[in-house]
Order: sequence, then structure tokens, then C-alpha cells
Amino acid sequence: MTAFSVDFQAYLEKITGVGGWEVEELLGGAANFTVRVQPFRKGTLNDKRRPDDKASLLLEILNAGSTVIIKQAPAFLAKTPEIPFSPYRQIIEAEALRIFHPLDVSDTGGLHGILVRNPGIRVPKLLHHDEASNILVQSDLGSLPDLYEVLTSSSTPTSTAAELGKVVERFKNLDAERVMQSIIAQVARFMQDAGIPDCHSLSKIAVDHWTTRRKTAFGQGDLWFGTLLVDTNPLLPGLGPDKSPIAVGVCDWEFAGPNDPAADIAQLGT
Repeated sequence: MTAFSVDFQAYLEKITGVGGWEVEELLGGAANFTVRVQPFRKGTLNDKRRPDDKASLLLEILNAGSTVIIKQAPAFLAKTPEIPFSPYRQIIEAEALRIFHPLDVSDTGGLHGILVRNPGIRVPKLLHHDEASNILVQSDLGSLPDLYEVLTSSSTPTSTAAELGKVVERFKNLDAERVMQSIIAQVARFMQDAGIPDCHSLSKIAVDHWTTRRKTAFGQGDLWFGTLLVDTNPLLPGLGPDKSPIAVGVCDWEFAGPNDPAADIAQLGT
């Protein structure tokens, strides 16, 4: 198991007042330390519960027998510690998840409205965000295969691949300026440290493109096969004949923000 920069079991006991947690490391992403957690004894979580517990929603979900995902954002790439990476990325992800799952669920506009109108698209719900510790707790979309695993499986019919395309196509929305991300300066430093001679001109090209691009859509910013989880047998009540029987979970929103409408799909295709 990876040597985490935080003791997840101790942290959970601190914020919930309850000890005894099962922690499973999740592989795939490079930026964060990510685990799936559940209590060893689901029936005992209420024993020490406090009325002012900030993690009350987390406890309610765990009491129901579910698991949650915890991500800790170190000041470097988790899988490449020698490369610095600002933990600010987690603030971006937390804000993105809040937009998708606002406190006022009666508002069916904006990004939340996409999920309401398209039950085949799933985005994790933010349960707890600790900016001081750079720890984010979110709902678990499940132990599902990612897009690569589904598309390369010999058991996946052609019709399933076609339905997946329809689900991903529905994921579009007008600009949402509330979430911003900025990594160009860091990339420029990486290029300079690597001794790339034209790093400054390349950085200028990137900045010019960033500031002049069409920012008419809200983008996930890091869309690849590993950030798309596929449920080929979801429970989607109330679907009409024009809705897809496949559900797609979209994870990892650290790079979310205003972007070109085609940026995510273009990145997925590269």
C-alpha cells in the first residue's frame, strides 16, 4: 500500500468521534491520495455521535451501509512526489461538486439541472471539505469499470458503446464562472526545470490561448478513460424511451472551469 501523507483512520475518528474504519486504497489517478472507506461495525456509528458533528451527513450515509471516497491533496503529485502541485486544486473540485449538488435542490437550472434532466449522468456529492488538511470526502459512485475497461471488453456489445456516446454528448452546459483553475504557470516552471529551450515562448502561446479561447461551456478539464465510470445495468426509475439505460459517473473535478465546448471531448479522444 502507498505511504499516505495522512492517517485516514485517525482523521475519520477525529471528525466523527468514532473509531474502527476499513480503508481501501484506490489506484488510477496521479494527483491525490484516494481511498474508499467504510466502518468495520456499521451498527455502532451512532454510539458517540455529537449533535454538532460537522460530519453528520457522512455518518448518516455510512450508517446506511454505504462507502465514501476520501481524497487528500498533497502539495505535489501523489504518484510523483518530486513534482510540486498546489493543493488549491481541491478547492476547485469542492466548488464544482457544490454547483452540481446545491443546498437548494429545487433549483433545476445550471449544472444541477443537467443531473436532474439526465439521470444517466452521475457526479459525486460533496460530503465534507477540510481546507486546512486538504481533505475532501465525497459520495461513492461505486466499484464500476472505467470507460477503457468497458470499451475493450469482448463482452461489450456495439449497442452499449453507442449508448455511451449518447450519454457523454448530453454533458454540456452554459458557462459557469464560479469555478476557475490555473496551472499554466506551473507547467511553464516544469518546462524550464526540464531545460526546454523555448519554454517561455511555449508558455506565452499557452497563456494567449487560455485567455482568448471560447469559454462558453463548463468543462471537467481532465477527461480521460479513468475519470469515466460506466454502469451498464443501472437503476434509473422513470426513464422515458429517449433516455439511455446506461449510467456514466464523472469523477475528479480538480481542473474544472470555463472552457471551450469541445475541450473535454477533444482530450478524451487524444
